[in-house]
Amino acid sequence: MFKKIYFQSIFFSFFFIKEAFAAESGGMPQLNPEFWVSQIFWLILTFGIMYLVLSKLILPKISNNLESRKSQILENIEAAEKQREDSDAKLKEYDEIISKSKLEANSIFNQAREKALKDIGAKKRSS
Repeated sequence: MFKKIYFQSIFFSFFFIKEAFAAESGGMPQLNPEFWVSQIFWLILTFGIMYLVLSKLILPKISNNLESRKSQILENIEAAEKQREDSDAKLKEYDEIISKSKLEANSIFNQAREKALKDIGAKKRSS
């Protein structure tokens, strides 16, 4: 508590002691209380203009850019999902064609085998 009071008294003593600012002795004129009103005016004016420029010109462009990026990303995700579904459907169709082809090949092989066995049996009987 004592430290707080001590530092506050030192801080506020600078407002009442003109030598502390040293503006008259060739020091920093920014610290001269005579010019504080104009400095505060220009500070408010500068930051007010900067706020207006940022809020009316720059930030809307940034927010539009972010929104367009977000919509583009969502569109890309939807397109990727659709392509994935299409590829899954084509893969299933491909698997069905492969399985049908295997069954057909097995049936052709079995028919050829049966025919060959019949031919062999017929030749054995005839000889």
